Amino acid sequence: MISSAAGTKFRLPKGTFGTPSWRLVPHPIRERRCWREKPPIESARGLVTMAVPEPLHAALAGHLPEATGVLLQHEHGFVSEQACHHVATSLERATAILIAPGFGNKHTTKLFVEQLIPKLDLPAVFDADGLRHLAGIHEWRKKIKQTAVLTPHPGEMSGMTGLSREEIQSNRIDIAAEYAKEWGHVVVLKGAFTVIASPDGRIAVIPVATPPSPAPGQAMYWQG
Repeated sequence: MISSAAGTKFRLPKGTFGTPSWRLVPHPIRERRCWREKPPIESARGLVTMAVPEPLHAALAGHLPEATGVLLQHEHGFVSEQACHHVATSLERATAILIAPGFGNKHTTKLFVEQLIPKLDLPAVFDADGLRHLAGIHEWRKKIKQTAVLTPHPGEMSGMTGLSREEIQSNRIDIAAEYAKEWGHVVVLKGAFTVIASPDGRIAVIPVATPPSPAPGQAMYWQG
């Protein structure tokens, strides 16, 4: 149920609010990860699909009863390259995808990311482990079809550029602007006074310093 500005209430089917779909990967503190995933699922109030490596499904299903499940191929609990086709064919209704914390650094997962990104014909956001895998993929910026949003903190930015953290922190605005233009994607350089740089030269700075985010949870999220 939603309310309009005039106070009229409407009852709409849950499909009206989209079909967000999740993919989670192993993390040492499963209970904490489930706690982190549940608020976004509840706030979406749409049709939610949780796509996970098979060994995690039983542990997560009871904590996230709102979500349906899709089981992915894995190697020792980590998503494997064989899961690429399964994920790609599940994105027909999606309008955006998040590839982010929790992937881990397994080679098979890097191959999964490398095979997936050329298949994505929708906007993507890369964060944390998603960025680390990108950094190891040759010509990654040319393989992403649509303009992506990259959200590195200074350490991740260092891994992607080869610059030291000190160099990045001493010239945050210019560094973000330079690589947004070079890569052809939006760079959100996190930290105190986060810098948002667009490939077309536009720059914005968030004029506040926020506390660091909690430990990572979800690895992939797509919504349509």
